[in-house]
Amino acid sequence: MPSPSYGVIFVGPPGCGKTTLLSAFGQYMTLLGRNVVSINLDPGNDNWEKVIQSISPEPSSIPSPPIPPRSYDVRSDVDLSSVMEAKSLGPNGGMVYAVNYMEKNIGGIIENIIKAAEGEEGEDKGNEGPVYYLFDCPGQVELFTHSTSVKNIIQELTKPLHKGGLLGCSLCGVSCLSCTQTTDVTSYISGCLVSTMVKVRLELGCVGVMTKMDMWGQQGGKDWGIKEYLEGGEMERLVDYLDVIGQADLGEEEEKDKVEYNSLTEDESAVRFGKVRDKVKSSRFHVRHKRLTLALCSLVDDFGLNGYLPVGVNDGGSVGTAVGECDKVNGVGEGLGGG
Repeated sequence: MPSPSYGVIFVGPPGCGKTTLLSAFGQYMTLLGRNVVSINLDPGNDNWEKVIQSISPEPSSIPSPPIPPRSYDVRSDVDLSSVMEAKSLGPNGGMVYAVNYMEKNIGGIIENIIKAAEGEEGEDKGNEGPVYYLFDCPGQVELFTHSTSVKNIIQELTKPLHKGGLLGCSLCGVSCLSCTQTTDVTSYISGCLVSTMVKVRLELGCVGVMTKMDMWGQQGGKDWGIKEYLEGGEMERLVDYLDVIGQADLGEEEEKDKVEYNSLTEDESAVRFGKVRDKVKSSRFHVRHKRLTLALCSLVDDFGLNGYLPVGVNDGGSVGTAVGECDKVNGVGEGLGGG
């Protein structure tokens, strides 16, 4: 029977940088002397080996020893492309089927995870001490909204050993939101709504992380400042930005007279733009859309789970801060190293 273990599970929409962040966590924790094992629970993650092997932080921030070779890839048991071909399913349907398969066979999957942690006989296991698992999770939102499979899998991973659990992992969730989702109000609000919903559904202590912060200057928020996006409180203030409509967003009104519009002087253009903007703002759709957005912002604020730590994978300080917050959530002691 394995000894109690700790872990972090990375959740968030596809493309938000979960796998890259997992690799950065792994390298940082290895430097702290932790016994790290990387686990891929995403049947459709074709970049698992590539990202794990290629991530290379700048020497000025984090030295980059290789991630320990001990890892487990769920695709060795169930692969999305094979499921899609065998069952004639699309990507989303195939993912739901694959995760349901994982849930039904979670016992065997956990046994494979334990074997990966134990390593091959005679293999140098590197750092000693309790195992620290890093889990990469699929990002499709329907796995959390329309299915309980991911939740049930996590419950099996965290089930205490004295209650018949196989792993007994003290698990912390890391909810990832890419800073590229702050480019406009609606993307940020929808990202925060999904993040809040996932945190509630997982029933885990979670740390919010805003990823890809090295891209903030190029694709970061335009309406709020970085502090407001990270704090995420009082989101109802964002609703007013729905009234700030750019010329590119005026839709059919601007398109109908495009040639005439482009021939206007600067003053005439400003007057025309103001009239069209007022018309759009007073439209039935805009009024109802604004009312709905206000209700969603109020819902997110009521849960009080919004808020993010800024993390760039090449910034050792930001990675260390996120690791420290995760340690607080899953109860990592000093004996595990660092923290």
